Amino acid sequence: MFLSATLVLNPPCFNSSSLPSPTQTLMTTIGVSTKIWERNQHWSLYQQCGVWDKSTRSVQVWECIRDHDSVPGTEPPNTLYWRFIGRR
Repeated sequence: MFLSATLVLNPPCFNSSSLPSPTQTLMTTIGVSTKIWERNQHWSLYQQCGVWDKSTRSVQVWECIRDHDSVPGTEPPNTLYWRFIGRR
């Protein structure tokens, strides 16, 4: 089962009761148009990229967790820069 939720970054009426509890996890929605990871690009926080996985013959979708420029060594599945979201 695949669940998704909308993440509100700047809610109009913010209070501490609107925050999720430590046991809850907010899911990210995979974007309609996901860029392919390539070298020499700037990746902003929360931007998504797709990487072809030969073993499952599907695309893995990753979300940027640290603003950076793509150079060898920063490609997914590097968990210093990316968080796995799902497959398409």
